[in-house]
Amino acid sequence: MKTQRRANTTAKAFAGAALVGAALLTPGTAMAQEAPADHCAPNPSAHEIAEANKQLNEEHQTERGGWTYAGGSTFSPCADLSYAITKQGGQGNGAETNVLLLFHKGQYIGIDSNHPQTIEHITPHDDGTFTVVYRDTEAQMAAGAPNADADKFTTEVTFFWDGDKVGHHGKIPNESLPAF
Repeated sequence: MKTQRRANTTAKAFAGAALVGAALLTPGTAMAQEAPADHCAPNPSAHEIAEANKQLNEEHQTERGGWTYAGGSTFSPCADLSYAITKQGGQGNGAETNVLLLFHKGQYIGIDSNHPQTIEHITPHDDGTFTVVYRDTEAQMAAGAPNADADKFTTEVTFFWDGDKVGHHGKIPNESLPAF
């Protein structure tokens, strides 16, 4: 009996959601969307990210496939600096090539590097900065280390807004590798 009641409740919830959606999308009516409680809150599904990703694909085409938004983002239309992470399609070796899309006050302003990067992780900070741990392929190659040891060669870079442009502390690695 409980299973039957739960199924009926679930069916009613889906039916109710469908009716609400149908009412919002009736021809001749504007598509209603609730404004976020705080329009400055991070929004990883903002349309500005999709637009920036499209621009990245137009400006930086690669042999291995296009760039795809990977879902990690601090995007906010109010932040001095925020990011969205992309990954390159067609990677088959497990080491993703990444690009950070950078935004100032919600406007796309560019990418972190024109050279291949693999991002291990990103740590956003309360002050609006964020620290990226990149794999350092140059250091790995200089050491003659095998690919199995690639995760032992990393570099931290902290990005910030300096009042006029993006700044960073730390050396962005792999700049001797061919640009894409």
